[in-house]
Amino acid sequence: MRSRLLRSGELRRVGTSYRVDTVRELQARECADRADWFLVIGQDQFANLHTWHGWQELLTMVRLAVAARPGAALPEDAQLQGYAYQVLPLASMEVSATTIRERSSRGESIDALV
Repeated sequence: MRSRLLRSGELRRVGTSYRVDTVRELQARECADRADWFLVIGQDQFANLHTWHGWQELLTMVRLAVAARPGAALPEDAQLQGYAYQVLPLASMEVSATTIRERSSRGESIDALV
């Protein structure tokens, strides 16, 4: 349910949408002091996290969980040292994000893929 809340907050915002703004908005609306907030990102986004707008503030607001690809090492980034994160090992799936986007754009079901 939280991922739906997150996505809907970003879709309603006019102009550029930053994850830190969405989390801030959701926490204000959803009584942040009574919940643990997790941000699940993929291994590829973890490698670029230091380029996100407000990433340092974001990491004070959520617990970071990184979905790691089987057999692939997480990148080491000096800027992320000192920030805690949890690795979520994923089972290997023979599907790409491109395939999911293509199927979705054609109105085909992606239920078994996500």
